[in-house]
Amino acid sequence: MLAARNSSNTTETDATFVRPYKVVAMLVNVLAPRTGEGMLGDLDEEFVRRESVDGIEAARRWYRRQTTIVLLSLLCRFVVRGDDLLRAFDHLWRTVSSLF
Repeated sequence: MLAARNSSNTTETDATFVRPYKVVAMLVNVLAPRTGEGMLGDLDEEFVRRESVDGIEAARRWYRRQTTIVLLSLLCRFVVRGDDLLRAFDHLWRTVSSLF
């Protein structure tokens, strides 16, 4: 997503990508520490493509649907494999707490 900002009377475009939902990114990285960034990178690339073709609202709807599917899949994997979900969320809590 390209972030546009107003400075005085001109509008300039900043070509840096801003991830739509930072909380989702943190959850994915906690639940899939080795592969999370790769998954998010793929989602981000497709988000930018969809934004340019379909518009920002359609791209956000798509992103929400996809990240919901990813998060549910990761949570199911924890349950099926018997991973320590509480430990993962404790790590997430510590990460979030350190931001404040």
